[in-house]
Amino acid sequence: MRKRLLSIFAALLLVFVMVPMNAGTVFAEDEPVVSGEKDTWTKLPGSETISYNLNEQGTLKLQGSGEIPDYDDYGSNVSPFYQNRDVKSAVIGDGITKIGKYTFLGCEDMRSISLPKGLRSIGKYAFVGSGLRSIEIPDSVNEIGGGAFSEALFLKTVKLPSGITEIQESTFGVCVRLKGLEIPDGVKSIGRSAFADCTNLREITIPESVKMISNQSFFDCISLEKVIFEGDSCVEMGAFYLCDFTAYYPLHNATWDEEAVECGYGGKVKWIGYCDDPKPMAAVKKNVKAATVFKAGSYDSVVYCSVCGKEISRRTVSIAKLKPTIKLSATRKTLKKGKTYTLKVSGLAKGDAVKSFKTSRKTVAAVTSKGKIKAKNKGKALITVTLKSGKKATCKITVK
Repeated sequence: MRKRLLSIFAALLLVFVMVPMNAGTVFAEDEPVVSGEKDTWTKLPGSETISYNLNEQGTLKLQGSGEIPDYDDYGSNVSPFYQNRDVKSAVIGDGITKIGKYTFLGCEDMRSISLPKGLRSIGKYAFVGSGLRSIEIPDSVNEIGGGAFSEALFLKTVKLPSGITEIQESTFGVCVRLKGLEIPDGVKSIGRSAFADCTNLREITIPESVKMISNQSFFDCISLEKVIFEGDSCVEMGAFYLCDFTAYYPLHNATWDEEAVECGYGGKVKWIGYCDDPKPMAAVKKNVKAATVFKAGSYDSVVYCSVCGKEISRRTVSIAKLKPTIKLSATRKTLKKGKTYTLKVSGLAKGDAVKSFKTSRKTVAAVTSKGKIKAKNKGKALITVTLKSGKKATCKITVK
């Protein structure tokens, strides 16, 4: 009986080995594969229209159309890129309109990403804990979910899209290397903890469109030095908790009354008002770079407000190169044989200098590199002084 079972098993195994398998055979229904000549593209879980490929160099590419679905931060519905340290960079193809929640959660080694021009939204916590160094978000994006870039510990620069109207809760929380970014004019509110613990953030301008800054929006931004309010924002108590900075606000604006400017909103604030209707003073010169005979110069012409002292305008003015000039202590000189005379040079333009002294007749009058002339024999000689700029002057010497 045992021999008979072994014989049946061997026959079945032989049949299985002899059945040909096609290159496109798929063994897991939830991981369909599209094969090409060089790359293998895998269907993105939760999407019928988007596929992805991760090459050996760590470049992740997503292609197709529609939305990258939302994922969870734990359990069975996590992104296929969840905490994937093999991902070094990513390219999102044209046609993809949304990056779903938690898509790149914990991609610590993903340093860069290219986003398509038609992208419309970025989901909550889409890049939480990623290794991004910088990101440029296309203007087509009109929504960025809360916490989208939180805990991106290496993120230094961000370009926000012009179409967003809200910076949501914790969007850039704990981005400890972020030094500054421009909030687009059109943003109406800054959510709770939007920039909390951005400990390297130095300066921020709040555009006039921003009407609400929530509690703890800039919590523990300990390096914050300068905040410029361009309009009448409503700031909740604690928005700048643990911050120490100088705030600039528009004078004569009803929002910034005495009570408002005396409030630190949880931090230590030095308030400086500036005019929304400035009165210019006479222009002054700043950053002067003097012109020389070899190089043009420049200076900044700066106009300040006579009321608040704020800079109103600045323009750079060029200064033309100087013309070479020279003056000799004598243009004619009579000397007795054996006597000396030092020819002095003055009136040089800035940057110029004496290059050489030369005599036309060494047997009549010799001259040193310092301009000392010695009368040697009766006759006439011409001493030529040449400057580094090429300018020349002469002195006629008569020896008796």
